[in-house]
Amino acid sequence: EAASQTLRALFAAIEAHEPRNYELLVGCAQLFARLAGRHHKILNITVNMVKKALSIHAASAQSQKVKDSEATLHTELGYQLFLMGNLPQASESFHKAVEKDTSDVRALYDIIKCRIQ
Repeated sequence: EAASQTLRALFAAIEAHEPRNYELLVGCAQLFARLAGRHHKILNITVNMVKKALSIHAASAQSQKVKDSEATLHTELGYQLFLMGNLPQASESFHKAVEKDTSDVRALYDIIKCRIQ
């Protein structure tokens, strides 16, 4: 419980002091999701961090580089949803990643993992 409160405080601090820094949000979300050990409270917060990063990112210019990094964000979101056991949403997120970048092998691999589970 203390860890989830501290992570919520970190999320709030990032939103307050770095409101457009989606890379910082994703970096923190990745770190804590990997350390969470499938702890749902922590993963809920990290999923919200990635969703916030996606919304910030969507406001960026529409260059090919931006689309490729958007695919990476969708892949990360899908991975965290997969950790939570939310396979339908995870698969949807992986499919969005493939739509943005058809060469995203990790997303393709993870779509298969969702179907196998």
